[in-house]
Amino acid sequence: MSRTSGVSRKHRKGCDRHTGCGCPWQFYVEFRTAEKVRRQVNRAGFPTRKAAVEARQQFAADYQAGKIDPGKGRLTMAEYLPMWLAQRADPHNGGRTLRASTVEGYEKHLRLYLVPRLGRVKVRDLTAEHVEGTYRWMREQGKSETLVHHVHATLRSAVTFAVQKGYLPSDDFMKRVELNKVDEYQANPWTPDEWAIFRARAEQSRYWPLLLLAVDAGMRRGELCGLRWSDVGLDEAKVTVAHTRTFVGGRVVEGRPKSGKTREVFLTPGTVTVLRSWRKQQAEERLRLGGAYTDSGLVFTDEAGAGYLPGSVSQAFDRLVEQAGVRRCRFHDLRHLSAVLGIAAGESLYEVSDRLGHSSVQITERAYAALLDDARRAAAEKRAAML
Repeated sequence: MSRTSGVSRKHRKGCDRHTGCGCPWQFYVEFRTAEKVRRQVNRAGFPTRKAAVEARQQFAADYQAGKIDPGKGRLTMAEYLPMWLAQRADPHNGGRTLRASTVEGYEKHLRLYLVPRLGRVKVRDLTAEHVEGTYRWMREQGKSETLVHHVHATLRSAVTFAVQKGYLPSDDFMKRVELNKVDEYQANPWTPDEWAIFRARAEQSRYWPLLLLAVDAGMRRGELCGLRWSDVGLDEAKVTVAHTRTFVGGRVVEGRPKSGKTREVFLTPGTVTVLRSWRKQQAEERLRLGGAYTDSGLVFTDEAGAGYLPGSVSQAFDRLVEQAGVRRCRFHDLRHLSAVLGIAAGESLYEVSDRLGHSSVQITERAYAALLDDARRAAAEKRAAML
């Protein structure tokens, strides 16, 4: 690496350089590539001169140790981001197997937000100002802060990978990106009375066995659509949640549960009775259609044996809610109702977390903190009565 290097202010347009300013600091370093071509690297956005000097020294040390190749940073973000995603999703190239829906989400973030706004920026020149400008643009387009956070998570993963592969010397600038706070979704599931009203209408529907299992077992929509009879033990009163069925990119995709782990959930006697009746109805439909019946092995199917798509399940649920005249809620809120009923019945935090398939108990505790407080208060009152 050449000795030609230094730090200076990166003055903004219109800045008065003679009266002092708050413009960020930058460092520059000249080096020669393996082909003996002279190149210069500039890094800007440092709040103080000391930070710029330290970053320059770290860059020089990493270069001498062979940890980075500054020439890679000449790629634009439009060139780099698709390459990152391809490697990220390829387990044979150092990546890991990603869910199809996850890959689709990354592709959407790249296509709609990151490439249009950052595509012309070279990887080596990416700064916190570029990133924050992208998020301001998204907000101006009416995008939610939740979406901004999701896009930020995608970009952060891409930048981290760039550092690991030597495209960038550091991802410290991402720590300076300021994000607005996101208000967490507050679940407001039905009360037992509202569920009773809905149940009176839903029991007449073909979707009733699925909806009852959604509340009893707390299963996700994709898990219900992917449930197979081979995973159901009616004699043991339990189901094994091992598959999901989603609709991604115009096609049905089957995979593992969201947490990546298989789990067993025990059922109430009432649910077992409904599932037995449903299996009998399904067998009668199979006999009636004969060779025209699709034997998919799935628990929940239409009259011809074809599995349900998650979107059609939500649409059917919305129609039943409207017909029942109860307060509108999302299909996913049936999981929240399942948690409410479980906590009220005395299930521990670990039992509820395991039944819902959360990746950690902390997620369950955050989601149902208020309910847990009520349950703990009730338990304290019982202890007081015993004492």
